[in-house]
Amino acid sequence: MSCGNPRAIDDFERVSFSQLSTNIIILSIITIVLSLINVTTSALQGAELYSAIWLIQQLGLPTIPLDANRGSPSTSLAQFTFPEVTDIVISSQVQVKDSSMAILDRIKSLPKLTLLSVQGDHGLINVQSDFPFEMPLLKQVTLAHLANCLSIPTLMSDGTAIEGLVLSGAKLASVNVFGQSSLLPNLLSINLELTPVSVNLLSFYKTSFPKLNSVIITLLSAVKTNIQIRSTTITDISFTTRNILPSQGGFDIDIEDPINVASLYVMGGSTSTLTPSSLDSYPNIGTAILAIPLSSFPMTNYPPKATIFTLSQNTINTIPNIPIPSIMTKYGLTYSTISAQFPQTIFDNLQGAEIDFSNNPNLSGTVPDSLCKNRLILMNSPSITKIPAITIDNTTIITIFSKGNITGNNIGFGNYGSNLAAVIPNKQILYSSPTVNYLLTTVELSLSGVYDYKYNFSFLEAGINIWPSTAVQTANNVEVSFPTILTYNPNLTHNISLSSVSPFNPTPIKCYTTSSNPTVKCSTNQGIKSDNYTITIYNQYYQTTLATKINFKQSYPKLSTIVSPGSVKNGSQITINGSFGNSANLGTVVFNNITTCAVISKSTNRVICNLTSVPSSGSASIRVTVDGFVVDNDNFVSFTSLKSQCELVTNFCSGNGVCNDDGICICQSPAFYNDCSKRKTTSKSYPLVTDYIMDQKNITMLGDYGPFGQTSPTVTIAGQTCVLTFINQTQIKCYLDPIPNANGYVTLVVTVDGVSFISEDMAFIFGGSTSFTALPISTSPLSTTSINTTASATSSSTTGSATGTTSTATTTSSDSTTGSSGDTPQVICQRTTYNCFGHGQCNVQGICQCNQDFNPVDNCRTQFINTTITPNETNPTVSFDIDGIDFSMEFYSIQELDQDDRIKKELFVNMNQWIVNMTTDNITTTVDYSLNITNYNTSVPGYNPYKGVTVSSTISFSSIARDISFANQVLNISPYSIKQSVSINGWIYSSNVATLRVVFLSTITNNQTTTFGCDQLNVDSFQYDNSIDSIQYLRVVKDNIQFNGRFIEYAVADNSSVISRTKLISLTPLNETNLESIAMIGVNLPQCQSCVLDPDFSPLLVDKGSQDDCDSKSNTWRIIVGCVVGGFAAIAITVTSTLLYKKKKIFKRNQREMKRKLNNF
Repeated sequence: MSCGNPRAIDDFERVSFSQLSTNIIILSIITIVLSLINVTTSALQGAELYSAIWLIQQLGLPTIPLDANRGSPSTSLAQFTFPEVTDIVISSQVQVKDSSMAILDRIKSLPKLTLLSVQGDHGLINVQSDFPFEMPLLKQVTLAHLANCLSIPTLMSDGTAIEGLVLSGAKLASVNVFGQSSLLPNLLSINLELTPVSVNLLSFYKTSFPKLNSVIITLLSAVKTNIQIRSTTITDISFTTRNILPSQGGFDIDIEDPINVASLYVMGGSTSTLTPSSLDSYPNIGTAILAIPLSSFPMTNYPPKATIFTLSQNTINTIPNIPIPSIMTKYGLTYSTISAQFPQTIFDNLQGAEIDFSNNPNLSGTVPDSLCKNRLILMNSPSITKIPAITIDNTTIITIFSKGNITGNNIGFGNYGSNLAAVIPNKQILYSSPTVNYLLTTVELSLSGVYDYKYNFSFLEAGINIWPSTAVQTANNVEVSFPTILTYNPNLTHNISLSSVSPFNPTPIKCYTTSSNPTVKCSTNQGIKSDNYTITIYNQYYQTTLATKINFKQSYPKLSTIVSPGSVKNGSQITINGSFGNSANLGTVVFNNITTCAVISKSTNRVICNLTSVPSSGSASIRVTVDGFVVDNDNFVSFTSLKSQCELVTNFCSGNGVCNDDGICICQSPAFYNDCSKRKTTSKSYPLVTDYIMDQKNITMLGDYGPFGQTSPTVTIAGQTCVLTFINQTQIKCYLDPIPNANGYVTLVVTVDGVSFISEDMAFIFGGSTSFTALPISTSPLSTTSINTTASATSSSTTGSATGTTSTATTTSSDSTTGSSGDTPQVICQRTTYNCFGHGQCNVQGICQCNQDFNPVDNCRTQFINTTITPNETNPTVSFDIDGIDFSMEFYSIQELDQDDRIKKELFVNMNQWIVNMTTDNITTTVDYSLNITNYNTSVPGYNPYKGVTVSSTISFSSIARDISFANQVLNISPYSIKQSVSINGWIYSSNVATLRVVFLSTITNNQTTTFGCDQLNVDSFQYDNSIDSIQYLRVVKDNIQFNGRFIEYAVADNSSVISRTKLISLTPLNETNLESIAMIGVNLPQCQSCVLDPDFSPLLVDKGSQDDCDSKSNTWRIIVGCVVGGFAAIAITVTSTLLYKKKKIFKRNQREMKRKLNNF
């Protein structure tokens, strides 16, 4: 096969096909698109190559003209071979090499082709009947501008996949693809351009085109065409004529069911018809453009979805008064014979719509102002007598980036295709200036593309579009430069401000413009902080915040290190190292924002300053300012001031003064001394007795007796002189002989240098001896029980000793052999104690010798019982719970008292937390409590009145009897009794005569009684040691359970035994029944730095004796046998009883928890 000049073929290969690696082949004389799929990068070969060469020879290339020696296309090539091509687009509007050969005839058997567009195939006369042959995937077919094609016969038998079909040609008279026998099942749209020579019938059946929705037909000849629409799937219809007179050709359109028609466009001239002609039959129509000879308005109401409605070339002479829906965007009645007044109200719902009444010479009347919300076109309608006046707000327009708004009333819609565009119809028009007018420039503008509205406007540019580059630091100034200027009018005054992106610098900084041309510059005229800044620039017309931020980093001042003395005061010198610039300005230094450090010298890398006041101790912030620029550091330095050292060491001068800047306590009154921690009893701080040592009649008193040579020192005890044998500042020794005849506390007076120390409770005389220490255990009679009987008219008292297995108490008689009535002590004991209540024997001295487990303190009336003790796990409260009968003793507070027993301060231990630690050896359990003092009141900020004070308490209990040594005494603690100790250390006293009192709270029974046999016995709640006026025992009786609390007369003060008195502070009824009261009990201690007291508490069973012989109804007295619980076993014995007693319903939660802990040991 010959394909022309071989040399030419080589050239073509080299030019276009040597390397084909893409999906599209473009042969540009026209455009040939050959889309290839999965083609390798190798050159075309064989039939594919010769097919491409044929196309190049027929159509040419831009680099090879048609008249060049390129050879002629072969007549023997019957079809192209492009097996991988998907798209072919051939567009030719010029001459081909051989007009006798058609390109379309050779497009066959392309299995992957989906798109075919052939425009200008000059050799095509008739489309072959088998088109499209073997192209099963073909979807889009365009055969257009076929200059010589006459007809398209029945075809598309292989075109079942076609979705879009475009057919046009200047000589194309018929297309035989319509009718019920046709079948294009996937066709969606068809576009025909025909030049019929005789009357045509085009029918569109749903059976032929089941998916067809768009039909476009254009007629190019004066031959009428009949169109039948027999499908409800067709929604868009367009029928037009072109290049013929309106009175020629046209369409006769018959739409069988127009229910789904959405767009109807008919430009058919004066001979066209439409069936149905009433738009009331088109409920879903949105666009109706009809240029057909209508004689009346084609509807009674506007279709509800209509947005475009125009009628033209008709003989309608009236406009119905039907309101137009607000959704309408275009409304027109043109080239009509309307002879009516311009409608005044039907357009009230419209805004921004286009309304066209052009070429209506008989339309008369006036146009209402309300219509100016829309765009009105009234060309060639001379009978209109009045239209709304045009007003313009301002002819001087400020443009922003060459765009400015012209505003007014009735100013139109702008000029289509020009630089005027409507923003709000007839209200606002946007003008786009072709130039940037930095000077006021006058321009004549036509505001309408329809009417000749011309006005002169003056334009001035005010937009701002510049970019910053640098920020340079100078003294008290930062200069910002903007070298990139896109839009900036140097003839306007501009303002510039810098805003930090940090929320800590919220105030914008003004930057004063210093230059506008050729570079914009501004200066802050003050220092600014290192930060990123947004830049806002504005003039009187426009404001903008630049998108580009500027990052300013100050070169000075900067901090590196600081040198200061270990502790500072007013005038201390501070050295700061860093970078501080080279100006002569010394700058300023401030600590904590309030403390100034006066700068005395500055270099580029060092600043030296003197403190003008003393900053607070601890980390301090610093601010250094030089030339208006500031550097801050929150924790740059740590100061220790003499003042803070003083506050730390003296605990804020004990709350009685303030530390000055030199670290010296300045007391609030001259009466204080020793860093305000002690108060003078007189104008001098001495004499003061703090401790004493006694050796027979030789007495040594320790304390403070003045630093100078003591003059005229004297000591008296109970008014009797104690002869001085030695005195210095810390010690006095004297000899007391004879011992004064007194019993109890006596007055101690120590006088030095004319000033006296007086104490009423430091010296104690008993039995002819004097003591400054604890006395031996008392052997004086202790009244325990008052007895009222019906069998005896007498009332007497029994006596007993401290808790133990034997009694050392004596009877109340004054003689050891016989009483005042002549009875012996033994007889008196038997009568008054019911012979030791049946649980012992009275000896010849009248003392009860009790049986095992009975209490001699109560003359054998009560019995020690076994019980389970659960200690409190949160605070040192002593508590018992025996079958629901409870007793508690709460450690409440520590009070400091003055010499008149007035409270100076009080530490409420119950308002603070305790640290608890418990240990046990299965016999004895010990619970240690340590007070964490966090809750206290003080009027001096920062002052802790209990700083250094430690408070602890220890509670212990055991299942066996114990002997405890305390205050040089041996105390016998019965089984299942609780011993409590309270220790106070480091108390700071407000004066040298202040003392302490430890306060306990307990609930007691008022007017408590018990019975023995047929007699009723009164049991006093408090038993006193009358010799020292002190509570010795607390008794609480509930049913037949008695709780005893013992307060011994001794305490330990600074490792010495001292007398301690226990007193009832108050007794408050618990409720209105007055059956119980809250007793506040105070244990007094002398002034001591280490103080310890040691009460103990016991639960007892009360024996009520036999009541069988009583006159009243017999009651069975109840015996309670306690439970012995020590980790070994529990034994419970129940005895029948008719006596009811109150029991608890719920045990406290902390008691259950403590039991659980005990079981873990």
